[in-house]
Amino acid sequence: MMDARKLLTDALAAALVLWSLYSVAPINLVLPDWAIQLLPLRPPVETYKFRWVHLTLILALAALTYTKSRAGTLPLLLLAFGGLFYQVSQFDRFVYSAATPTAIDVIVGLMTVGLLLYAVLRSSGLAVTLLLLFFMVYAVTGYYWPEPFTHKGYSFERLIGHLYMTLEGIFGVAIDVSATLVILFVAYGALMDASGASKFFMELVYLSMGRSPSAAGRATVLLTALIGGPQGSGVATTLSVGPLVKEYLLRAGYPREKAAGLLSAGGMGAVISPPLLGAAAFLMMEFLRIPLISVMVLVLVPTLLIYIVLYVTVWLEAKALDLKPVELPRVEARKVLRGLYHLLSMVVLIAVLLVGRSPGMAITSAIFVPIDTSFLSRDRSEWLTPRRLIRTLVDGGKSFLPVGCILAGVGIVIGVFTLTGLGLKLAGIIVAASGGVREVAVLLSGLAVILVGLAVPITASYVVTAAVVTPALAALGIPPHVSHVFVFYYSVLSEVSPPIGLAPMAAASIFGGNPFRTMMEAWRYTLPAFIIPFFFTFTADGERLLLLQDPRNVVFFDPQGAIVPLTASIVGVVLLSAAIAGHLFANLSPTEVAALAVAGSMIGLYPENQLAVLSSLVLIAGVLSVQIAKTRVGAQVRHRLELSLSRPRG
Repeated sequence: MMDARKLLTDALAAALVLWSLYSVAPINLVLPDWAIQLLPLRPPVETYKFRWVHLTLILALAALTYTKSRAGTLPLLLLAFGGLFYQVSQFDRFVYSAATPTAIDVIVGLMTVGLLLYAVLRSSGLAVTLLLLFFMVYAVTGYYWPEPFTHKGYSFERLIGHLYMTLEGIFGVAIDVSATLVILFVAYGALMDASGASKFFMELVYLSMGRSPSAAGRATVLLTALIGGPQGSGVATTLSVGPLVKEYLLRAGYPREKAAGLLSAGGMGAVISPPLLGAAAFLMMEFLRIPLISVMVLVLVPTLLIYIVLYVTVWLEAKALDLKPVELPRVEARKVLRGLYHLLSMVVLIAVLLVGRSPGMAITSAIFVPIDTSFLSRDRSEWLTPRRLIRTLVDGGKSFLPVGCILAGVGIVIGVFTLTGLGLKLAGIIVAASGGVREVAVLLSGLAVILVGLAVPITASYVVTAAVVTPALAALGIPPHVSHVFVFYYSVLSEVSPPIGLAPMAAASIFGGNPFRTMMEAWRYTLPAFIIPFFFTFTADGERLLLLQDPRNVVFFDPQGAIVPLTASIVGVVLLSAAIAGHLFANLSPTEVAALAVAGSMIGLYPENQLAVLSSLVLIAGVLSVQIAKTRVGAQVRHRLELSLSRPRG
């Protein structure tokens, strides 16, 4: 039974990837017309059927993965495939009856929703499941809620019909993104890893780091940026990079909790690193109706600022902690150059997007590149032979499962928002509480995203809060793409936010450190990152940090207009990093730390405000003068002054 179960699990995991590839890939450009006519289901597959099959495969795989007993698994499998059979058999009537579902429609829909909630519970935890149940209860009991949350309320039948029988609930935008983009990006990441790309990036980083007290820390930061894949969670990046850097961080002298905190902070940043983004980024693309290349451009500067923060903090902190130089593994430059073919698939991905093709076309084009280029490796274990290719697709499908469950689950949230108009109600509360002041509204919005993100994963946090925050910020004149990037950024930051930071917990398990202390260290490393979203939302000038004036048509701002806010932001995060590290030329006193923090924040938040900039420069000059006085040069100057003053006059 175990062999049959494993075989079925592997088959479903591979089928998840192949089903999306079958529908999204331009098969009509590859196969002749006569061959396409022979296919039982010709691509592109009809929208409803495509999404139905995708969800069915997710639910069936979840049943096999999360239910160990045969007695428990079989009924769940029958429910999953039985629901698909019912949908297909009733297709002509089904898609037009959402407002007036029959009793059998409601029963089958309820069973499917129940199975989905079970999958979410087992994959993402109780908090997310309770959140989904809350929204369903709210849709039914709207009449009993106080203003401004009240609504007319919907019958249970109407709710199930909306969630299960339309393209605005479970089978809406979230499952579409899941089936057409996220799973293919996950499969692409798995293929890149299997073909040796992670090893190549590791050797590239080791080659560039040299031997210094900060080498191990800087290598950790760069590895998390390069190896971080499209899992939609900093946990996966943390777990993949941790074993590679653990030995060197500890040998350098990092305490276990500090090393684990740095690792998880870098893993968090990998979720928004283009071109391999997390699931929420693809949802942003759909919500805003903008090209994927625009999403990559929008998050480019905020991502760079995160890694500048981590890189500068690690570099300065090495001196403050008196870390030891560590010799990273020696790598031949010639060997690294031979591996440059690993970058080809990323070039193809971006090139296809730049010529105006769809994200689906771009990722399917990129997927086949590592399969071909793997045979350029001198290590035969990296060749993607048919057997290894199938194994990699299976691994990709399995690693996608938790993300697929949560993307299907957030369809419930989206469905309730569209049915009840809850998002506009909550947005009105934020606008009223802010008194119409832009900065106050942004601060309240950031707090709302962080609070929601404490309990749910990045994708769910983004979907829930985007529906609330973006209308509120739009009412104050902030463009939709700016507010969506703001929400996305803060949703990602929830990965390391105490008291429930999943990435730090994963890092603590690798380093054997205390989970809570690790969480606090990760939070300390990323403190400047919590201020960065305000850099591009507080003022209209700051919006230029996102580079695009019109994301729908990929229209950039005038480069000259972006220079000042970009320069101010870089200076700001460097100052904030120094404050976090507690070191500049010498160790910083609490007063100097506060001065640098204030100066960095002001110059980043108000780059065009002369008073803010001048005040920041005064604070910086004061700290620099004190720091120079603490150094050897300062000591020599003081000594000479003392000598000159002690000499007898006349």
